Amino acid sequence: MKKSVKIIIIIAAVLISGIMLFPVKDLVADGATTYYGSIFDIYNIKDYDPIYDETLPKYISFELFGKELFQIEKKNNIARTEVDLGESDVLSQDSLQSAASVVLCEIGGWDSVKKVYDVTYCGDEISADNLDYCIMLGEKDYTQCAVFKSSFLTANSARCGTFNPNSRYDDWMWYLAKTENGEWELLTWGYA
Repeated sequence: MKKSVKIIIIIAAVLISGIMLFPVKDLVADGATTYYGSIFDIYNIKDYDPIYDETLPKYISFELFGKELFQIEKKNNIARTEVDLGESDVLSQDSLQSAASVVLCEIGGWDSVKKVYDVTYCGDEISADNLDYCIMLGEKDYTQCAVFKSSFLTANSARCGTFNPNSRYDDWMWYLAKTENGEWELLTWGYA
């Protein structure tokens, strides 16, 4: 085997072994989560998203011995989601936005979902009709219920038994409830 080929193999083995040691330590500083491992530093740079009032991963930067090698943009499956809060005589717009944010935070963490098209409030009547169902699910004395539906596209690599790869799902339901002075709790989701 040529000497240059052996050197390339050794370098590749060192790089792969460095990647396999993540994450060793998690530090948060200057808005970036840093994972240290072996000779690599991986930065998960975060950016403030004013639409959802939260900090979301923007890109990942890979460094070797303090020198940046490359960046990968972190895809966000909820970045362009249309949120329709509709009209409500029971819930305020702030309360509905809080409930929708709970839904977006949940589905935003699903690796099997490539894109979320919309999240829509189903209305006061459907929500009121499902309050007893939510009380049964959560075994609490909930005073309010909010039901949403959504449409999304799964990733090609969807490995969950629930989803087919690269498929669109419409009217996926989300059931939330809260007690008198409590926060919205996501109780269940799926097809009704």
